[in-house]
Amino acid sequence: MLSCSKSSPAPKLVGTWERVSSRKLVVYNDGRAPYDQTDVDPPGNYLWEFAADGQVKIISSGTVGTSTYTYSGENITLSTSRTITGGVWRVTELTDHRLVLDIHQYGHGGASINFIGTFKR
Repeated sequence: MLSCSKSSPAPKLVGTWERVSSRKLVVYNDGRAPYDQTDVDPPGNYLWEFAADGQVKIISSGTVGTSTYTYSGENITLSTSRTITGGVWRVTELTDHRLVLDIHQYGHGGASINFIGTFKR
């Protein structure tokens, strides 16, 4: 006997997301204590607008950057453009009203750096 249950559709990335906070976490490989700082963004200061056609617009303090993106599994990949530095952001949370993105990089001397952005719709 088979049973089907109706599931709710997956939350959609497409739309405008307002960043409410950003966190920078740096882990040094030389024994120093980690650097961990979270900043709260002024309302309306930092927006990401994902279009269904793969275009993304990032608005920061009135400056507009545009690029393309792909969303696959747990990752959003932004292409490098004239106005945006590309990279792979890991989606750690995506609901109808909340998006959390994390990008990992390496700094001078091999320090591990994570930038975590928390967004609301």
